Amino acid sequence: MAETGEQNQWRAALLAKPSEKSWWTAFFLSLFLGLYGIDRMYVGFLGLGILKLLTMGGIGVWWIADLIFLCSNKMRDSHGNIIQRPF
Repeated sequence: MAETGEQNQWRAALLAKPSEKSWWTAFFLSLFLGLYGIDRMYVGFLGLGILKLLTMGGIGVWWIADLIFLCSNKMRDSHGNIIQRPF
């Protein structure tokens, strides 16, 4: 029986390990320095951080999206691990 895309996503979420990166550090970097890409650099995405810097956080849209992803436990580090909220 073939798995659906939703089942694959569910399985990947179960197998994902928590990141070693601090959620609080990522949150404050994203909140205060997210327009400059420092948050993406912190989680291991240097190239995306530089791109975010050059576009000023995608004119603010990318910055807000990253904050939402972080607060909803959807942001991953460069190893694919979820940066989990401590609460």
